[in-house]
Amino acid sequence: MEAEKALMVELPHHGQLAATSLYLPPSTKKSDFLEVIERLSNVGHGYWWWIADASMFGVHRYGPKIIPEIAKVVGCSPEYIRSLARLAQVYPVRDRVPGVSVTHHRAAQRIRVRGKRLALLHRAKVRRLSTQVVVNLARAREKRRLRFMFKVPIHQARDKRFLAALQSFFKTWNVKDWWREGTRRNRKGVGVEGQRQALLG
Repeated sequence: MEAEKALMVELPHHGQLAATSLYLPPSTKKSDFLEVIERLSNVGHGYWWWIADASMFGVHRYGPKIIPEIAKVVGCSPEYIRSLARLAQVYPVRDRVPGVSVTHHRAAQRIRVRGKRLALLHRAKVRRLSTQVVVNLARAREKRRLRFMFKVPIHQARDKRFLAALQSFFKTWNVKDWWREGTRRNRKGVGVEGQRQALLG
């Protein structure tokens, strides 16, 4: 369709971005190519801000009943659209950090002090921190968590001595959030035996 071929964004160095395609000249230099990739990354981060601002406008102009309609067009849940509209209110344009995803901004919003919130987002950008790391750093220090993962042979996982030692470890250190790969996630720490047995993960 002609609409799908219509130029949407003019990229650096004569690149072109359409609805379902991207064109770069064969002679594009590596440094120019990486600049294009950076621009595309920023476009990707910007997309959800556009939806967030549009959702905030929609709620203000047409009321909250517009949210399910927005969600249907975008292809996500009404809850997510509602959260984006709130996020647009929490972060005015001047507080949005380019190159950092909307998800990072959501993770940092629990920090009430604006300066500290922005400092964390800029740190996430410079150090390329994952969303999970930002979530953890946004928590109060005493509530921060560190994930441990390990693998053991199947015969060891079935050994009663190993299970007893693991049970003792969980009890001693009050570990309540753990699961075993291939089983239902166990968020309540109901024990390590039976069908819902879990390894620390």
